[in-house]
Amino acid sequence: MGGKIVGWENSIPLLQYHRQLITMRRWFSVLMGTRLSTHFWDVEEQMTKRFIRKVYNDVKSGDREGRNLEKRIRWTAGAIILRISYGYAVADENDHLINLVAEVVESFSRSMEPGAWTVDLLPFLRCIPSWFPFAEFQRIGKRWKSLVEAAGRIPLDMVKKQIVQGTAPLSFARELLEEQGPQMTAEEESSIKWAAVGVYTGGADTTVAAIYSFFLAMASFPEIQKRAQSELDRVLLGERLPTLQDRQDGTLPYIDALVKEVIRWAPVGPVGVPHALRQEDEYRGWRIPKGSYVIANVWGITRDPTLYPNPDDFQPERFLTHAQGGNCATAGDIPLDPSKIVFGYGKRSCPGQHLAELSIWISIAMTLSV
Repeated sequence: MGGKIVGWENSIPLLQYHRQLITMRRWFSVLMGTRLSTHFWDVEEQMTKRFIRKVYNDVKSGDREGRNLEKRIRWTAGAIILRISYGYAVADENDHLINLVAEVVESFSRSMEPGAWTVDLLPFLRCIPSWFPFAEFQRIGKRWKSLVEAAGRIPLDMVKKQIVQGTAPLSFARELLEEQGPQMTAEEESSIKWAAVGVYTGGADTTVAAIYSFFLAMASFPEIQKRAQSELDRVLLGERLPTLQDRQDGTLPYIDALVKEVIRWAPVGPVGVPHALRQEDEYRGWRIPKGSYVIANVWGITRDPTLYPNPDDFQPERFLTHAQGGNCATAGDIPLDPSKIVFGYGKRSCPGQHLAELSIWISIAMTLSV
């Protein structure tokens, strides 16, 4: 459903393993991992401050039940992603591009739900025309595909025009377009388009879901919230808000552990994106034929008591040593970092992982500090 019908077949999660995928992964590694990462710290921090001000004003206006909270979280995540991927500054809450991105991200999530679409199990059904009875999936897919095509074309055309005019702000798309130069092929431009789309499909939804889970956890476990706030007060002395430099310096270990526990306790995707084996394999005595679909049980791994004792409990202390006030005798006893599970694996891991982790961390740290 998500690939052939909706049009996500050229995105990193679904792209066949060949040269184009290798190139796109390299771009993410070089640009998002190092060159652009620290440059956009200020964007992350300023947009998160804006989010906190909006939530504060909502509460002052009488919205103590958080009726606008979901909207604020989604808007902030989308605004950060668009700024980093295309250099686009979102104007207001009804911005046409941020609304388009929100629809596209939702279409990706829904079209990729394992077991939700019969056509994924019976691929011949995609040959059925959209007017055919019971072919609602074709009509839904056609509508979603038009959104996907627009989301890839409109912002990239905007950046190309800005480059010609000499007004393009720094962004992931600008760096790639300038690197390829005016002689780039249609294939190279298509790869750039899908790589840029991958920034917000990979980063926006994961960030939003994790922040939802954070607010749920803090409402459910107020003692955890108090301990996190105590660390922030002790380190920041009430003189400033936390920054991403604090994350890099490791000055807030309990906040680091809290972020890990949020994504473990309520993983963004309880099951992974289905993938087909390129060659026959064996797992615990079970033969898995070439071409078989394999779906990772992310929820099962993050709830495995052999990895995470008392897995249903929300315990940031599981990721801290005794010296840090945690449960582990030494650093070697700290369990597996859940980010290595929830963001996917190997060459199919989430391309927006680094960006999502930054957004989640700064959102949680700043929210707890006010």
